[in-house]
Amino acid sequence: MIFSLFFSFVKTIKTKSGIRLNLFLHRALPNLHQPLRHYHGKTATVQKICEELAYKKDRPFEFIFFLTAKDRELNKYTGKIEHINVENRITTFDELIRSLSLFLYNESSVHYERIVNDTSKMLIVIDDFETFEDEEKTKITNFIKLLNTNYHKVIITTRNSFLKVGDEIQTNELNQSDTVQFLIEVLETEHGFTKTRLKEIREIITQGHWSEDIHTITLGKPLEIIRFINCFVQKGSLSTEFMKEIENLNNLSDRNEFLYGRNYQQLSNDKLAQDIFVVVGLLTPQESLTSLVSHIKHILNIKEDDESKFNQSIDKLAKLKLIDLDG
Repeated sequence: MIFSLFFSFVKTIKTKSGIRLNLFLHRALPNLHQPLRHYHGKTATVQKICEELAYKKDRPFEFIFFLTAKDRELNKYTGKIEHINVENRITTFDELIRSLSLFLYNESSVHYERIVNDTSKMLIVIDDFETFEDEEKTKITNFIKLLNTNYHKVIITTRNSFLKVGDEIQTNELNQSDTVQFLIEVLETEHGFTKTRLKEIREIITQGHWSEDIHTITLGKPLEIIRFINCFVQKGSLSTEFMKEIENLNNLSDRNEFLYGRNYQQLSNDKLAQDIFVVVGLLTPQESLTSLVSHIKHILNIKEDDESKFNQSIDKLAKLKLIDLDG
């Protein structure tokens, strides 16, 4: 079974092994029948994994649950933040347990012991973990520690890789070459561009500075690349004027708020990291990060005994991709 928190219809499918599965879906998943390389974001990638596992012949899991705490998303056409209603997500540990119990046992219970002792093989996906309040994160983490790894597997998606719960699998932005490849594939699969037209576009992009410019303006993020493509399809060609229009659109969009607006709040348990975050924003030297670090240490009066804690805080900022450690 694949369960999503968002229930509005039930679809029964038959796997290759002849076993019937029930899919409970409300918010539509992306088109998961496309090749996996199209899905580089955390949520899209893990949804694709759920889909692949559901159709896998040997069925490693009896149940696959997809539960998300995501409370907002960036519209890929307008670049504006759209908020997700509380009814369409989970916000607490109790809601998570109640959702699992409802579809495992057909009862709305917040008692987790039955789930812990259940020997059914299940995969539990908890999406956008950082959105939970700290107290709820602790409860969920403690619950996960009680689960039997012989029967229960858990995947957590989060922007904050310093929220250590298990083994980390990173999903990074695309490099310059992969950005171009992703762009070409989307033009083909989503917009029906012909092979001849795609060849022309690839040749134009790979000439001169276009490839670098596109990578810079999209940040190598698939959602931003898709937004770029939507504008490109309407415009029809690359030009300096077009790239300036995209920059202006980005300046008017909510993408910076969406990507970075909550970072200070997410550092709430590390006052030193918050202080470093503020100071980095005030300092704009032309020197390397090494020089910048020395400025920060001086301003914050970091002693030799505080070096380890300082480095841990710097690492958190790097994992939030607020700074780039170049060595």
